[in-house]
Amino acid sequence: MHSYQPAPGNWEVIQFTQEWDDEAGDHAADGETFAAGAARFIGSLSLHFEGLPVGDVVQVRMSESEGDAPKAVHPIHEVIGAPGGMYGFVSLVKRIGAGRSMRVRLLDQSRFDIEVASTVLTALTWKES
Repeated sequence: MHSYQPAPGNWEVIQFTQEWDDEAGDHAADGETFAAGAARFIGSLSLHFEGLPVGDVVQVRMSESEGDAPKAVHPIHEVIGAPGGMYGFVSLVKRIGAGRSMRVRLLDQSRFDIEVASTVLTALTWKES
């Protein structure tokens, strides 16, 4: 993932730009989707933010889509700014239905420009028949 600055106040989908292994073939190059259904998955998302002021918040959530149409959003996780660079960790555990795909979105609630310095998503996926 290349670093970028999300627009404050808008939910933005993370673009994953590097693939280490994709046996299921669910992640397109430079794509947003990390799992496609019907499947179950377990994993983690590590985040590194620069410039997030102390006490300010970035919200993180998984969202399901069918094609390009959003279908469901999942609970919000919050990363709260602390002195120095801020790191966050989000557990990813869900089941996704047939025909749907899973993405991760961020909402910068700070009034200031921040940088998403890196994101690393690791997941094991089990296809359902």
